[in-house]
Amino acid sequence: MKTLALNHGRTVYPQASLSRMLLLIGGAVAVTSLIALQQLSERQQKLEQDMQQLQQPHTARSTLNLSGKENAAKRDEIAAVKTVMAELALPWQPLFKTLESLNTSEVKLLAIEPNARQRKLRITGEAKDINVMLAYVQKLAIQPVLQDVFLLTHEQSEGSAMSVHFVVEAAWVQ
Repeated sequence: MKTLALNHGRTVYPQASLSRMLLLIGGAVAVTSLIALQQLSERQQKLEQDMQQLQQPHTARSTLNLSGKENAAKRDEIAAVKTVMAELALPWQPLFKTLESLNTSEVKLLAIEPNARQRKLRITGEAKDINVMLAYVQKLAIQPVLQDVFLLTHEQSEGSAMSVHFVVEAAWVQ
């Protein structure tokens, strides 16, 4: 018969220490992820509060702390910022495409002056003669980007290639 040897000592499995190590690493990653998620949540709440404060008008308490001159200066500054924002929000691309499509060698544009508050546009130019100028004004009047086009002034001068200096004003359509 064969001999049977029994060992009643505790067996050490090498996989057990690896399993414990992976469990600890997984726990550390989970804790780190929860902390990062909490920080992101706090930051999002702070940003939302900041947005609400920026969107809400200033309270009476904040205006009371300012003197009369400071309050007037703030109002002037806000008005200037609103004017600039209105000018930036104007539909420039359609306007420039329209003016470029009307480009002729007989008419030269000298200035384009937008007025964002009144939504008006003033165009200063020179034309070869009065008939060319009138034709250009009529072409402007039929453009969908402009309405209420009218000739403000025109002045005829002798001795230059472009003999008619004119100013046209139009309402700017969105």
